[in-house]
Amino acid sequence: MPHRFSVALALVLGAGAFSSLMPAVAETVEDERQEIVLTAEERAFVLKEMRGFLNSVEGVISAVANDKAADAEAAAKASGMSVMHEVPQSLRKKLPMAFMKMGHMTHQNFDKLAQEAASLGDKAEILKQLDTILNTCNTCHAQFRLSQSREQ
Repeated sequence: MPHRFSVALALVLGAGAFSSLMPAVAETVEDERQEIVLTAEERAFVLKEMRGFLNSVEGVISAVANDKAADAEAAAKASGMSVMHEVPQSLRKKLPMAFMKMGHMTHQNFDKLAQEAASLGDKAEILKQLDTILNTCNTCHAQFRLSQSREQ
């Protein structure tokens, strides 16, 4: 019994020592994505738009999963081109062209998905279009990161 206790204690202490090293390791790894520095308001706007994309994705998946492909239209339209006019002018000047193109493409693809849902409502096609949208999201998140400027 004392031997088991010693082994268990050694494992716990070893894990504790190892975990104390982890923050140092994490701090040395640099994020190599392109930084986009925005004001608090600009950053909040971009993050709100991304949450809107996620809400649309959830709505589309829910519609398809419940055999209501036509209901995917409203979910997709919520992230279509109609919301592009809301982008603040200051953002248009700060965002890299590649970021802007991916955002534009995402809005267009949501409109394309909405059209499919409203017409044939082919679930397989809707999912293929959703795959394209999510691929663009992943590509953008792998390439860019948002940060907030220190000055306001």
